[in-house]
Amino acid sequence: MSMSPRKVRVHLAGSEHILVSSESESYMRSVAGQADRAIQQVLERNPGLDMTSAAALAVVNAVDGLLRAQEETRHLRTLLDASEKLADARLRESDALKGTCQRLQADLEHLGAECDALRSASLGLPAWPASRDGFPVVAPPDGSAEPDASPMPSQRTLEEWVQER
Repeated sequence: MSMSPRKVRVHLAGSEHILVSSESESYMRSVAGQADRAIQQVLERNPGLDMTSAAALAVVNAVDGLLRAQEETRHLRTLLDASEKLADARLRESDALKGTCQRLQADLEHLGAECDALRSASLGLPAWPASRDGFPVVAPPDGSAEPDASPMPSQRTLEEWVQER
């Protein structure tokens, strides 16, 4: 946009006018061309109107379009602001989940090390008796005949689980 005003001669609704603006000549001609087309459209739809009334109605239509565009712009800005807030929240949530994943990975590595230590310590012990579903049967501490049926993961199942991670 140039700072010095310039004059451009244009035709609007059959009359010659001089526009003065700091905008470029091509921009001023584009504005004048759209204004002229708007007046011509009003005249085509309302053949009995005089030029002044047609120009006034064209201005009213243009202002209506401007106000609707401004309202749509406000609406879109509101949607954009809401979208940005949601994106920020999702980013914070993602960062929190990354932290949780890192802590879980560290816990898993710690548990894997504990499994390795337990496996090394238990090399001389007899294996758990197998039961249905691949879980060991644990005898109750009171020595009664009924074993505890609560499931405990077998060493093999836990090892496979650790290796999958």
